[in-house]
Amino acid sequence: MRSAEKDTVPMENADSKTTFAAFDVTEKPVRIKCVVPPIDNYWSVSLYAWNTDNFYVVNDRTAIDKTFDLVLVKAGSKYQKVGNEEIVTVPTNKGVMLIRMIASNRNDKAEVARLGDYQKQTVMETIDSATY
Repeated sequence: MRSAEKDTVPMENADSKTTFAAFDVTEKPVRIKCVVPPIDNYWSVSLYAWNTDNFYVVNDRTAIDKTFDLVLVKAGSKYQKVGNEEIVTVPTNKGVMLIRMIASNRNDKAEVARLGDYQKQTVMETIDSATY
């Protein structure tokens, strides 16, 4: 049986950048500002309900814009879309976001570093909304 006390966690691949965050839309909507690297690398954002069901995915091939905002809201929310936001109704008030980026050449340290720069541009924040 595996145990956190004695088992090691493997390191991430040298060609990957992963961002993981938990969200809670119980009281306020949550904005995720995404930046898709404009270079030819795999990129995706996946959203999971608290029970681990995947309910939303977009990747570098399906993203309409290279920068966009996802606004996560609970069922029954009256939040009004602003600008080009994409409103995503989450099936559970709490969940997780996972962003993955993979370099096309794992030996190109500059490319991997650029992915890290794009990773730092992703922001998750709560929104103070008069109507929720």
